[in-house]
Amino acid sequence: MDPQARLNEIKQLRNLPTLPTVFHKVLAALDDDKSSAQTLKDAIIHDQSLSAKVLSVANSAYFSGGKSVDDIADAIVVLGLEMLKSVVLSVSVFKTFPPSEKGAEFDRESFWLHSILAANAGKMIAKAAGYANFEQGFLFGLLHDIGKVVLDHHYHDEYSDVCLDARFNACPIEVSEQKILQITHAQVGQVLGNYWKFPPALLDAILYHHTLQNAPEESVVPVAIAHLADYLADTTGFGNSGTSAKVKYDSSVLDILKLDATQVDALQDELSGNAEQIQSIL
Repeated sequence: MDPQARLNEIKQLRNLPTLPTVFHKVLAALDDDKSSAQTLKDAIIHDQSLSAKVLSVANSAYFSGGKSVDDIADAIVVLGLEMLKSVVLSVSVFKTFPPSEKGAEFDRESFWLHSILAANAGKMIAKAAGYANFEQGFLFGLLHDIGKVVLDHHYHDEYSDVCLDARFNACPIEVSEQKILQITHAQVGQVLGNYWKFPPALLDAILYHHTLQNAPEESVVPVAIAHLADYLADTTGFGNSGTSAKVKYDSSVLDILKLDATQVDALQDELSGNAEQIQSIL
């Protein structure tokens, strides 16, 4: 099957998942300076699985300090708005796809951990680079590899072969994707992003995060954030994006983001130091 035919096939899939309504409600609440814990509780409480997850994270050893938290409003106070946003966005995306079978070549739990780490790295990078809406950096990192889950879900056997090929040859997974499926997870992620009505900057961050040199000028900073976030997440040693090959970053991101190597090292250390807190979402 030629690449365009494969992409057209994906575009016509009728069972692509939809994001839960609470995803958009909580985003709106968090963007409102007048939002209170009660406002956020009202947005979250109607989603049982999300409410349970917020309480679970608030009661984790990292956050609870040994005290039991049994109210969503209290959990929001314990977590803080930034961690709450991380939980809501992450869980809303994760639960749109069923978990992988035990022993699957593409380990979704390990993949989601990589994605959460990349999301937090994206927000850190965006802040350090002075990106106007640094909260978007979280989404650039969280969703950069989302096309992998679509490929694993809809082309499971072939994607298992992709993962095996990437590990055997220690090559970037997009190389094996191109060889076996004739398309990459970045292209598929853009298809899903269009379906989910993502803004252009996020669509470009997904599509070009491995091909920074092809990014349109107006989106080069979001793409650079996603590109570097992928690298930083990989260097923590936690999670897995589907291949044993180490992620490398294009040094041009330093000029684009106006960062230096020392700052990147500091971001890497900060992310690694926060890995336990970030893992609590899973």
